[in-house]
Amino acid sequence: GRRGGGGVLGRGVLGPAARGAAGAAPSPPPPRRHDLIAVRTADPREGAWPAAGLVELEDAETGRRRLIDTGSAAVRSGFAAAAAARREAFRKLARGAGADLVEAGTGGDHFDALLAFFRRRERRK
Repeated sequence: GRRGGGGVLGRGVLGPAARGAAGAAPSPPPPRRHDLIAVRTADPREGAWPAAGLVELEDAETGRRRLIDTGSAAVRSGFAAAAAARREAFRKLARGAGADLVEAGTGGDHFDALLAFFRRRERRK
């Protein structure tokens, strides 16, 4: 029969909910009656901060503010490493759920990323 489509949207940041209750492993992947496609959106600037000096950041969820020195190479490389770790954790989560993965930036290229994904997938068939 025809395959249905559905979606699960999230922020792409792996918090306690993504790990399951009390840090437990996530539930097993769903049966493969439907295609499961994870779409991760991320701002490419997360991994490449400019050396702009002191910058005050505010956590959108908690309101907590933090002053960081983007002039420090160690600070910039720490942000880049954290972004890479989040990206890899999401990839592992998607693979573990048996999902295909589409990665799109926040620069408005979502449609292009999805279109390219479906074209690649069509060529594989």
